[in-house]
Amino acid sequence: MGSHWRSTLVIIMLSFCIGANTSDIFRKIMRSNTWNIKMCGSPQIEANHMTNLTVKPGENVVFNCKVDLSCMVSTIRWYHEMENGTEVLIKTPQDPGNPYTLDIPSVSMTDMGMYTCVARNVVGRDHAAAYLQVDHGGKIGIQFTLLLLASLSLLCWNIECGIS
Repeated sequence: MGSHWRSTLVIIMLSFCIGANTSDIFRKIMRSNTWNIKMCGSPQIEANHMTNLTVKPGENVVFNCKVDLSCMVSTIRWYHEMENGTEVLIKTPQDPGNPYTLDIPSVSMTDMGMYTCVARNVVGRDHAAAYLQVDHGGKIGIQFTLLLLASLSLLCWNIECGIS
C-alpha cells in the first residue's frame, strides 16, 4: 500500500473519530510542503562527536553519543573495553540520567580504554567509539626507571662480588 493511501486511510479513520470537518484540515496538511515523511532505517550516530581524549587522573570526562532522533531509537548502551581486552556493559537504558551521555566524574587509571556507544532499533544498530587515555604525568615512567636502575645496580654488585 502506497504512502498516499495510508495517509488517506488515516484521514478517514480520524474523521470518524473526531468529526467530518477535520478531514479537510488533514487534506490541507497532507498537500502542504511542510509535511515531511522520513523513511527510517537503522539509527544514525554522528561519529565525529565521539572523540579520543587524554586527561589527568581526577578530571571529569563526558562522552556524547549524538544520535539522529528523527528515527526511533529503542536503546542506547555504553561499553568500556579495558586495557586487558575485557569489554564491559557500563550503562543501559534503565540507568538514571541522560542515555546519550556517559559521565566519568573522577577519572582513574582503570578508566583508560575504548568507550563505545551503541544505538539500536528494530531495523538495526549503529555505534561510535572513542579512546580515553589517562595521563599519569610521567610518575610511572620515573618509578619504572628508578626500579630498573636499582635492579641493574644490584645485578652489577652481585656480579662484581661473585654472588650468583
